[in-house]
Amino acid sequence: MATMGRWPGFQQGVLKVKSVDLTGQDRLGSIHPAPRVPGRPHSSGAALLLALAALLGGLPAAQGQTRVAVIDIERVLHEHPRLIQQRDVFRRESEAMQAYIQQERARMKKMAERLREYKPGTDAYRQLEKELANADADLTVQMQLKQKDVGTREAKIMYQAYMEVVSLVTRYCQRNGISVVLRYRSKPIDPEDPRSIRAGLLQGVVYHRDLDITDDILAEIKRGIPPAGSMSSRPQIPRRR
Repeated sequence: MATMGRWPGFQQGVLKVKSVDLTGQDRLGSIHPAPRVPGRPHSSGAALLLALAALLGGLPAAQGQTRVAVIDIERVLHEHPRLIQQRDVFRRESEAMQAYIQQERARMKKMAERLREYKPGTDAYRQLEKELANADADLTVQMQLKQKDVGTREAKIMYQAYMEVVSLVTRYCQRNGISVVLRYRSKPIDPEDPRSIRAGLLQGVVYHRDLDITDDILAEIKRGIPPAGSMSSRPQIPRRR
């Protein structure tokens, strides 16, 4: 997978949202500023709009303004050093498994060639036929178990990495006074790839400016990453039964 582009660092990871004074509404439902009469309370409709705007971050909250940031989780996990190491482990395990499969298939091919030398129905023929069937079934089971094992391990590793990212984001936001972090996909949509189009249409953030904290979080992850080679990287090859 190609490495995605970089974005400018997020200054302090915050953006102060400008306040909007909503005090009126016309018959068509469009909101516009209206003069406020001294001593006259807001109407119930205007009060509701004020409360809604404050909830969505359009108005300063009682204890300060709502601060928002965005993060590309997909990019963080793709560039996570420990996950890069682990993907290399899975790649080498896959290569070892493929070599083992080719070796076993070559062995079964020789058994099938020997089978032609025997007369069907004889004890020697039935014995070799049984061995060939057992070898084929055993290889199929080993392949299925290996795929299940890799899938389970990969899911656990991804979960641990994701929870680590969530913890780092939480501490980052607490230090910088950020109230909300939205997930978005920074990779441009490829109009020729249906999967890319679907992913782009489903993302929640349509536009942002200088809110990306992805680089900051990646920097914190890389500062705390263990040295290369500290993880088990020995390919696991199935044993012949």
